[in-house]
Amino acid sequence: MRQAIIYTRTSTQKQEDGHIAQLEACQVWANDEGMEIKSVYKDFISGGAEIDQRIGFLGAIQDLNKGDVLIAHKRDRIGRDVIINAVAENLIRERGATLKTLDVESMED
Repeated sequence: MRQAIIYTRTSTQKQEDGHIAQLEACQVWANDEGMEIKSVYKDFISGGAEIDQRIGFLGAIQDLNKGDVLIAHKRDRIGRDVIINAVAENLIRERGATLKTLDVESMED
């Protein structure tokens, strides 16, 4: 069974409900795909923040193993900057994993 790691992000702690909604949507997708959810990480930080400031995201990357899938609700949860997204996707590939955001096709499609 493929394993999944879920990552959620909101800009402020006042948006905790946003984390819950993102988590639930990602859980439904993972369950529909027959995946086991291995772990969940979250950040309260702006989408424009550099990757090295995202403790939750860095934890998710470290937890990835070959064949795992990192799931985020939307691509902008990874980052709002094209360069940040490209760096993030490269980090995921280096771990032998793939990225799935529910708003676009995965890297492997």
